[in-house]
Formats: sequence, C-alpha cells, structure tokens
Amino acid sequence: PLAVQQIMPNGAAATVGLQLGARAGVMTPVSACSSGSEAIAHAWRQIVMGDADVAVCGGVEGPIEALPIAAFSMMRAMSTRNDDPEGASRPFDKDRDGFVFGEAGALMVIETEEHAKARGAKPLARLMGAGITSDAFHMVAPAPDGVRAGRAMTRSLELAGLSPKDIDHVNAHATATPIGDTAEANALREAGCQHAAVYAPKSALGHSIGAVGSLESVLTVLTLRDGVIPPTLNYHTPDPEIDLDVVAGEPRYGDYQYAINNSFGFGGHNVALVFGRY
Repeated sequence: PLAVQQIMPNGAAATVGLQLGARAGVMTPVSACSSGSEAIAHAWRQIVMGDADVAVCGGVEGPIEALPIAAFSMMRAMSTRNDDPEGASRPFDKDRDGFVFGEAGALMVIETEEHAKARGAKPLARLMGAGITSDAFHMVAPAPDGVRAGRAMTRSLELAGLSPKDIDHVNAHATATPIGDTAEANALREAGCQHAAVYAPKSALGHSIGAVGSLESVLTVLTLRDGVIPPTLNYHTPDPEIDLDVVAGEPRYGDYQYAINNSFGFGGHNVALVFGRY
C-alpha cells in the first residue's frame, strides 16, 4: 500500500509539507543536479511575490547504489581513480577525470525579515536574487561557452541589485568533469565574476545530485556568516583553461559580503543564487 508514496517524485516534498502544514504550495522541481537550488529559487520567488511568508526549501537524494554508478560510469562522467578514492574528486585541477558520488540532504528556512524578527529568529544570511536559465544545447553536456550559465548569474545579480564586482566568493558547481569545469569558468567570465574567490565543495563532499544545490547553498551561507572559505581539496595542477582564483591548500579568511552559489544540471539546467551577509 505504500509503493506509490515511496516512488512518486513529489513524495519527499509532500511529506515535509504535511508535517509542517504548508498551504502556500508544495513544489518539486526536477532539474537534475540543480534541483536543490531551483527549489530554493522557487521558494524565494514565492516570498518575493507575497505568496508566502516563510518556506522550507532544499533538496535530498537517495542512497548510492550500483545502477547509477554503472550508468554514470558508462557515460564517462565519473572518476576512475579507484585506487585513490580520497584524491579522486579534483575540481578545476588539470588532471580531473570525473565526479565522485556523495550522499546528502539539506533544507533551509527562508522568510521575510519581518517574519523572522516577529518569531525571534536570528537570520544567518540574506537570499538576494535567483537566476534560472537553460542551455538548449545537449541532454547531458553543458554548453562549452557558458553563455546561458553566465546569464543565470547575471540575472541573479540584477535581481539582487548588485554588480559583478560586488561578488567576493563563488561556491562553484565544479563536478570535476573535464568539460563541465571549463564551461563553468567560461560562465564566470561571461558574468564578470572571474575575480571572486572560488571554492569547489565536491572535492570534499562528492556529488549528491538532487541534494547538492541546497547543500552548497548552506555552505555558502556559512562562509558569509563565519568569514572563511574552505580549501578546495586535490587542487594540485592548475588548468590554464580555467584561470580562476581557486582557494586551495588552506582556508581563506576575509570580510565576505556577497556570494554566488552555482548549480548546473543534466538537461541544460542553470541556477545561480546570490547570498548576502546579514
């Protein structure tokens, strides 16, 4: 009797909505690796449009199983460094050869400032803008020029009322695939954000697919709150085609005010979220 509930795509969102009594809408964006970020973007829009005062949003992913490992391996999207699992995920490194799976789930509460103050909550950051675009290029490969991914960043900045030079930090999607990381570097240049300090969390946490956008949004919030960017692991040989300020070796402390979290998914989905320090 529970078979349908266990396999329906909106099951996780519906469960949370039922538990919390959500009545302003329960949504389930399905956009591959950008699903978690797109959920946050839709929640932000609901609040900006006045359709909700508070929202619980984010993404979750199922456990790692043999079938997806085999499927992604056949696509040559996964790292083959099986003899060096800790060093297998190498975002932006010249010797990168694919991603490594991770398991995760992350949710965040977003609300109007008035609503937060009324309930005595302490805001951790500001969600200031959300940009969503699509490549219309290929089912699984990103557009190499990064134009539409860059446009997602530009649009998020426009909605936030910021310019590219205001961005101190970028939490990169950076899956460690040869084509994907280069495309993201091009997207950052397209948006004028190539100066920002970049962190690639999949080097430490792996790629949790549907959950990763929200997981990395949480990391972006913590970077702004705590004033520290973690080091990208396994970044040893810079790729001249990337040419970004990748934080590596040790944490970088600073007075970071504004940051972008990027998420890109199979199907050509691009989501950029702008966060500001509170």
